[in-house]
Amino acid sequence: MSGVRGEQARLLAKGLQEATEIPAEVWRVTAAAYKADQTRLPAAELVPYAVAFGTALRGFHRRACGVNLRRERFALHKDLQELRGHLIALGILAVGVIGLGIGSLYLNASYKAQRYAHLQEEITRVFRAALPDVRMVQPIVQLREKIHELEERLKAFGGMSGAQLSGLQILHEISARTPPSVTLNVDTLAITTGTTDLGGTTESYDDVVKLKTALEASPFFPTVKINNTKTDVGNKIAFTLTIYTSKTP
Repeated sequence: MSGVRGEQARLLAKGLQEATEIPAEVWRVTAAAYKADQTRLPAAELVPYAVAFGTALRGFHRRACGVNLRRERFALHKDLQELRGHLIALGILAVGVIGLGIGSLYLNASYKAQRYAHLQEEITRVFRAALPDVRMVQPIVQLREKIHELEERLKAFGGMSGAQLSGLQILHEISARTPPSVTLNVDTLAITTGTTDLGGTTESYDDVVKLKTALEASPFFPTVKINNTKTDVGNKIAFTLTIYTSKTP
Protein backbone atom coordinates (compact mmCIF):
# COMPACT_ATOMS: atom_id res chain seq x y z
CA MET A 1 0.00 0.00 0.00
CA SER A 2 1.42 3.36 -0.89
CA GLY A 3 0.54 6.91 -0.07
CA VAL A 4 -0.26 6.23 3.61
CA ARG A 5 1.72 7.75 6.39
CA GLY A 6 3.28 5.61 9.05
CA GLU A 7 0.85 6.58 11.84
CA GLN A 8 -2.14 5.96 9.62
CA ALA A 9 -0.70 2.63 8.53
CA ARG A 10 -0.47 1.49 12.15
CA LEU A 11 -4.10 2.48 12.76
CA LEU A 12 -5.15 0.56 9.67
CA ALA A 13 -3.19 -2.49 10.79
CA LYS A 14 -4.83 -2.34 14.22
CA GLY A 15 -8.30 -2.04 12.69
CA LEU A 16 -7.62 -4.92 10.32
CA GLN A 17 -6.49 -7.08 13.23
CA GLU A 18 -9.66 -6.32 15.21
CA ALA A 19 -11.88 -7.04 12.21
CA THR A 20 -10.29 -10.29 11.15
CA GLU A 21 -8.82 -11.41 14.49
CA ILE A 22 -5.62 -12.14 12.55
CA PRO A 23 -2.36 -10.58 13.76
CA ALA A 24 -1.39 -7.65 11.50
CA GLU A 25 1.54 -5.28 11.56
CA VAL A 26 3.00 -2.62 9.33
CA TRP A 27 5.62 -4.03 7.00
CA ARG A 28 7.97 -1.67 5.30
CA VAL A 29 9.96 -2.46 2.21
CA THR A 30 13.58 -1.37 1.97
CA ALA A 31 12.94 0.87 -1.00
CA ALA A 32 10.45 3.66 -1.16
CA ALA A 33 7.32 2.41 -2.89
CA TYR A 34 5.76 5.77 -3.56
CA LYS A 35 6.88 9.21 -4.45
CA ALA A 36 4.79 12.25 -4.97
CA ASP A 37 5.98 12.78 -8.47
CA GLN A 38 5.80 9.06 -9.36
CA THR A 39 3.20 7.80 -11.80
CA ARG A 40 0.39 5.83 -10.11
CA LEU A 41 0.10 2.09 -10.66
CA PRO A 42 -2.48 0.89 -13.19
CA ALA A 43 -6.00 0.09 -11.81
CA ALA A 44 -5.71 -3.57 -12.78
CA GLU A 45 -2.70 -3.93 -10.50
CA LEU A 46 -4.49 -2.21 -7.62
CA VAL A 47 -7.54 -4.56 -7.70
CA PRO A 48 -6.00 -7.39 -5.59
CA TYR A 49 -5.39 -4.89 -2.77
CA ALA A 50 -8.91 -3.43 -2.77
CA VAL A 51 -10.44 -6.10 -0.54
CA ALA A 52 -7.66 -5.91 2.02
CA PHE A 53 -7.83 -2.15 2.01
CA GLY A 54 -11.62 -2.11 2.36
CA THR A 55 -11.56 -4.62 5.22
CA ALA A 56 -8.96 -2.56 7.00
CA LEU A 57 -10.99 0.61 6.61
CA ARG A 58 -14.16 -1.16 7.82
CA GLY A 59 -12.41 -2.34 10.94
CA PHE A 60 -10.84 1.04 11.43
CA HIS A 61 -14.16 2.84 11.55
CA ARG A 62 -17.36 0.86 11.92
CA ARG A 63 -19.50 3.74 10.78
CA ALA A 64 -17.48 4.58 7.70
CA CYS A 65 -19.65 5.37 4.69
CA GLY A 66 -19.10 3.79 1.33
CA VAL A 67 -16.82 1.04 2.59
CA ASN A 68 -19.40 -1.68 3.45
CA LEU A 69 -18.70 -4.57 1.07
CA ARG A 70 -21.42 -6.88 2.55
CA ARG A 71 -24.36 -5.75 0.46
CA GLU A 72 -27.28 -7.39 -1.37
CA ARG A 73 -26.77 -11.17 -1.37
CA PHE A 74 -23.55 -10.78 0.62
CA ALA A 75 -25.25 -8.74 3.34
CA LEU A 76 -25.31 -10.21 6.85
CA HIS A 77 -28.81 -11.25 7.92
CA LYS A 78 -30.20 -10.48 11.28
CA ASP A 79 -30.62 -14.16 12.11
CA LEU A 80 -31.88 -13.76 15.65
CA GLN A 81 -34.49 -11.18 14.72
CA GLU A 82 -35.69 -13.17 11.71
CA LEU A 83 -35.78 -16.37 13.76
CA ARG A 84 -37.75 -14.61 16.46
CA GLY A 85 -40.27 -13.44 13.88
CA HIS A 86 -40.64 -16.95 12.49
CA LEU A 87 -41.07 -18.38 15.97
CA ILE A 88 -43.77 -15.84 16.78
CA ALA A 89 -45.62 -16.69 13.55
CA LEU A 90 -45.34 -20.42 14.26
CA GLY A 91 -46.52 -19.85 17.83
CA ILE A 92 -49.59 -17.96 16.62
CA LEU A 93 -50.32 -20.69 14.08
CA ALA A 94 -49.93 -23.42 16.74
CA VAL A 95 -52.26 -21.57 19.11
CA GLY A 96 -54.81 -21.27 16.32
CA VAL A 97 -54.62 -24.98 15.50
CA ILE A 98 -54.92 -25.95 19.17
CA GLY A 99 -57.88 -23.61 19.56
CA LEU A 100 -59.61 -25.17 16.56
CA GLY A 101 -58.96 -28.66 17.94
CA ILE A 102 -60.39 -27.78 21.34
CA GLY A 103 -63.40 -26.16 19.72
CA SER A 104 -64.00 -29.22 17.56
CA LEU A 105 -63.79 -31.54 20.58
CA TYR A 106 -66.21 -29.37 22.52
CA LEU A 107 -68.74 -29.26 19.68
CA ASN A 108 -68.44 -33.01 19.15
CA ALA A 109 -68.94 -33.74 22.85
CA SER A 110 -71.87 -31.33 23.01
CA TYR A 111 -73.54 -32.97 20.00
CA LYS A 112 -73.08 -36.45 21.46
CA ALA A 113 -74.50 -35.33 24.80
CA GLN A 114 -77.58 -33.88 23.07
CA ARG A 115 -77.98 -37.05 20.99
CA TYR A 116 -77.69 -39.24 24.08
CA ALA A 117 -80.32 -37.18 25.92
CA HIS A 118 -82.65 -37.44 22.91
CA LEU A 119 -82.22 -41.23 22.76
CA GLN A 120 -82.89 -41.52 26.48
CA GLU A 121 -86.11 -39.56 26.07
CA GLU A 122 -87.15 -41.74 23.13
CA ILE A 123 -86.43 -44.95 25.07
CA THR A 124 -88.45 -43.66 28.01
CA ARG A 125 -91.37 -42.78 25.75
CA VAL A 126 -91.37 -46.21 24.08
CA PHE A 127 -91.05 -47.97 27.44
CA ARG A 128 -93.99 -46.06 28.92
CA ALA A 129 -96.11 -46.84 25.89
CA ALA A 130 -95.23 -50.57 25.86
CA LEU A 131 -95.14 -51.21 29.64
CA PRO A 132 -97.17 -48.50 31.36
CA ASP A 133 -97.54 -50.42 34.63
CA VAL A 134 -93.90 -51.52 34.96
CA ARG A 135 -91.27 -49.55 36.87
CA MET A 136 -88.42 -48.61 34.55
CA VAL A 137 -85.05 -49.84 35.86
CA GLN A 138 -83.18 -51.19 32.85
CA PRO A 139 -85.46 -50.26 29.99
CA ILE A 140 -83.58 -52.03 27.21
CA VAL A 141 -83.33 -55.31 29.13
CA GLN A 142 -86.95 -55.10 30.26
CA LEU A 143 -88.18 -54.44 26.72
CA ARG A 144 -86.18 -57.37 25.35
CA GLU A 145 -87.63 -59.68 27.98
CA LYS A 146 -91.14 -58.51 27.16
CA ILE A 147 -90.56 -59.02 23.43
CA HIS A 148 -89.23 -62.54 24.12
CA GLU A 149 -92.28 -63.28 26.25
CA LEU A 150 -94.64 -62.09 23.52
CA GLU A 151 -92.78 -64.14 20.90
CA GLU A 152 -93.14 -67.26 23.03
CA ARG A 153 -96.85 -66.60 23.51
CA LEU A 154 -97.22 -66.02 19.78
CA LYS A 155 -95.49 -69.30 19.01
CA ALA A 156 -97.87 -71.09 21.38
CA PHE A 157 -100.77 -69.82 19.27
CA GLY A 158 -99.25 -70.73 15.95
CA GLY A 159 -96.85 -67.88 15.32
CA MET A 160 -97.10 -65.27 12.65
CA SER A 161 -96.67 -67.70 9.76
CA GLY A 162 -98.89 -70.53 11.01
CA ALA A 163 -96.06 -73.06 10.83
CA GLN A 164 -96.64 -74.04 14.47
CA LEU A 165 -99.93 -75.46 15.71
CA SER A 166 -102.02 -72.86 17.47
CA GLY A 167 -103.62 -73.45 20.83
CA LEU A 168 -107.08 -73.65 19.28
CA GLN A 169 -105.89 -76.23 16.76
CA ILE A 170 -104.42 -78.36 19.56
CA LEU A 171 -107.65 -78.21 21.58
CA HIS A 172 -109.69 -79.11 18.51
CA GLU A 173 -107.39 -82.02 17.65
CA ILE A 174 -107.51 -83.43 21.24
CA SER A 175 -111.31 -83.15 21.28
CA ALA A 176 -111.64 -84.77 17.87
CA ARG A 177 -109.26 -87.64 18.70
CA THR A 178 -110.72 -88.52 22.12
CA PRO A 179 -112.65 -91.82 21.79
CA PRO A 180 -116.39 -91.49 22.52
CA SER A 181 -116.21 -94.42 24.93
CA VAL A 182 -113.69 -92.62 27.16
CA THR A 183 -115.09 -90.39 29.87
CA LEU A 184 -112.50 -87.64 30.18
CA ASN A 185 -112.42 -84.88 32.74
CA VAL A 186 -109.68 -82.36 31.98
CA ASP A 187 -108.17 -80.65 35.04
CA THR A 188 -105.03 -79.00 33.60
CA LEU A 189 -103.90 -78.10 30.10
CA ALA A 190 -100.56 -76.33 29.49
CA ILE A 191 -99.70 -75.54 25.88
CA THR A 192 -96.11 -74.55 25.11
CA THR A 193 -93.97 -74.57 22.01
CA GLY A 194 -93.54 -78.19 20.94
CA THR A 195 -95.32 -79.83 23.89
CA THR A 196 -98.72 -79.90 25.58
CA ASP A 197 -99.28 -81.22 29.09
CA LEU A 198 -102.73 -82.68 29.69
CA GLY A 199 -103.95 -83.69 33.15
CA GLY A 200 -107.31 -85.13 34.16
CA THR A 201 -109.22 -88.20 35.27
CA THR A 202 -110.81 -91.21 33.55
CA GLU A 203 -112.84 -94.18 34.67
CA SER A 204 -109.95 -96.68 34.32
CA TYR A 205 -106.32 -97.10 33.32
CA ASP A 206 -107.43 -98.68 30.05
CA ASP A 207 -109.16 -95.41 29.18
CA VAL A 208 -105.85 -93.63 29.65
CA VAL A 209 -104.14 -96.06 27.26
CA LYS A 210 -106.98 -95.69 24.74
CA LEU A 211 -106.66 -91.89 24.91
CA LYS A 212 -102.89 -92.10 24.36
CA THR A 213 -103.30 -94.41 21.37
CA ALA A 214 -106.01 -92.25 19.83
CA LEU A 215 -103.95 -89.07 20.19
CA GLU A 216 -100.87 -90.71 18.63
CA ALA A 217 -102.99 -91.49 15.57
CA SER A 218 -103.10 -87.74 14.85
CA PRO A 219 -100.53 -86.46 12.33
CA PHE A 220 -99.97 -83.49 14.64
CA PHE A 221 -99.09 -85.61 17.71
CA PRO A 222 -96.19 -87.90 16.75
CA THR A 223 -95.48 -88.89 20.37
CA VAL A 224 -97.68 -89.07 23.45
CA LYS A 225 -96.15 -90.04 26.78
CA ILE A 226 -97.97 -91.16 29.98
CA ASN A 227 -96.16 -89.50 32.85
CA ASN A 228 -98.00 -90.94 35.85
CA THR A 229 -101.29 -92.43 36.89
CA LYS A 230 -102.86 -92.94 40.27
CA THR A 231 -106.20 -93.89 41.75
CA ASP A 232 -108.12 -90.83 42.79
CA VAL A 233 -111.20 -90.29 44.97
CA GLY A 234 -114.13 -92.35 43.74
CA ASN A 235 -111.82 -94.96 42.19
CA LYS A 236 -111.13 -92.72 39.23
CA ILE A 237 -107.71 -92.73 37.58
CA ALA A 238 -105.82 -89.45 37.68
CA PHE A 239 -103.20 -89.09 34.96
CA THR A 240 -100.93 -86.67 33.14
CA LEU A 241 -99.93 -86.89 29.48
CA THR A 242 -97.20 -85.06 27.60
CA ILE A 243 -98.19 -84.56 23.97
CA TYR A 244 -95.38 -83.67 21.57
CA THR A 245 -96.76 -81.52 18.79
CA SER A 246 -95.40 -81.18 15.28
CA LYS A 247 -95.61 -78.40 12.73
CA THR A 248 -98.59 -78.16 10.42
CA PRO A 249 -98.28 -80.23 7.26
